[in-house]
Amino acid sequence: MTFPVTSIISMLHPGCTMAPAVATYEPHDPSHTVLSHVSADHLETFLASLDADPEATGLPASVQRALYDDLPCGLLAHGLLRLGWDTCHQERLWPCSGKRRGLCPAWAGRRMAPTAGHLVTQVMPGVPTRQWVVSVPIPLRDWMASSQALTATVHTSMRTTIGQYDVHPAVTRGVPRDKVQPGSVTFLQRCGSAINVHGHYHVVFLEGVSLDRTAQGRTPRFLPGEPPTDTDSAAVVQTISRRVIRTLRQLGYLEAGLDAAVATG
Repeated sequence: MTFPVTSIISMLHPGCTMAPAVATYEPHDPSHTVLSHVSADHLETFLASLDADPEATGLPASVQRALYDDLPCGLLAHGLLRLGWDTCHQERLWPCSGKRRGLCPAWAGRRMAPTAGHLVTQVMPGVPTRQWVVSVPIPLRDWMASSQALTATVHTSMRTTIGQYDVHPAVTRGVPRDKVQPGSVTFLQRCGSAINVHGHYHVVFLEGVSLDRTAQGRTPRFLPGEPPTDTDSAAVVQTISRRVIRTLRQLGYLEAGLDAAVATG
């Protein structure tokens, strides 16, 4: 099926007479990536070796689906859009891409845009915000990857510490602690650019706190805060570190009673 397109961005086809002299847009082609070639050549063998190994735990079903869905992504044989320009009678075949989150940056970007739009228009108030990115040491990444409960516990320590940093200036100005609340939205990223285990948190905090005025029959009021200095950021990180290490000792991940953080194994 051909779609006549006259108002489509002209840079999509440089041969069209209406196209300006600009660089040609090239869509993301996941079929040429290293991951795509490795998956096509070795995925079945790799999964079969996991099934044959009695000590292997295997891959989660969601990971297997993401790997399989990556194989046809960007291949014309698995779906395409045929674009036609009625002004210059040119055509272009546009391959379909995957629809999941996971391995492909284009997939993640497609899901990220509407999520960000929803947060901006429906969730976050129109006030200053600041993103905090909190990474963790390599041993903790491995523990978090195998435990959702530990991931949530580390997140609680991190979010609470940053929230206290935002609340403290308002409290020192005489505002009752039970009347102010910080606000944040957290996104957990589980891997790095090499698909390595790299759990870390992207947290968008309101740069300030909300003052509860329900008792006066009024809407909440936003009390803006000050941007953190390098010293402030270092102090927050140190507090998060101490709290997480204390929690890991309580849960048995680290040896108790030692000054240095020593893993129990």
